[in-house]
Amino acid sequence: MFPFSGGVVIVVTILEGLSKPYMDNTGAIWVKSGSDKQRVTSREEMQRMFQSMQLIHADEVPVPGSSAADIDLTYFGAFFQSRFGQALDEQQLSLAQILCNMRLVSDERLTLTGALLFAKHPEFLLPIFHLKAVSYPGTDIHTTTYLENKDVVGRLETQFEDSIAFVLRHLRWMQNGRGINSLGVLEIISPGHLPNNLSVANIRSGTSNIRNPILASFATRILPCRGLGTGIVRALQEYPAIEFEDDRERNEFRAIVRRKV
Repeated sequence: MFPFSGGVVIVVTILEGLSKPYMDNTGAIWVKSGSDKQRVTSREEMQRMFQSMQLIHADEVPVPGSSAADIDLTYFGAFFQSRFGQALDEQQLSLAQILCNMRLVSDERLTLTGALLFAKHPEFLLPIFHLKAVSYPGTDIHTTTYLENKDVVGRLETQFEDSIAFVLRHLRWMQNGRGINSLGVLEIISPGHLPNNLSVANIRSGTSNIRNPILASFATRILPCRGLGTGIVRALQEYPAIEFEDDRERNEFRAIVRRKV
């Protein structure tokens, strides 16, 4: 409360709440936009708000046009045997029920997890879920001059293996336009900044946030990842020359690795 000649000014500070997104008595969702507010009408924006509060997770979303028939049974059967120690054809439940119990199917459609991990051709079901890898001879992005251009598609395991192979093939070129005795630089850019409750300082100290818990729980059985949330800490212990940039304005996260001579 601040008295002045014309009266009294009262400043009220409202702490950020926990039950987002907030709705009015009609069920409409509003967000702050500068000094004004606006009603949220975009389904994608509503979904992002619910995901940010961990009310829903993207990996549980059903994939349109998919079904259990898209599962690669040989690949899934091998995973099932490795994970549970039993053959898939020894189960008393149908394949559809098994997939549903594992939360790989929802409403008779594969979830994002099911498609990414076990579909025969996930690139057909999820055409935007792929990697584009280009290696340039210098630091400039050209339209015609490059060392290798590759679209990395397929299941998550395939994309992981092909991406690592691509990086390893071109590490020797990444000198960032400097002299032969200078430090090399490898920069990895990931769309999407850190979750709102995490900062670079947090992740350096070992704090983690699983955005896709179902996908993460199965990926630990497929990829060389244990899902403990200690990867960044262990990487820094092995090689401290890693920088992290959380660019919220551009909505991207960067990891920059400076190689020693």
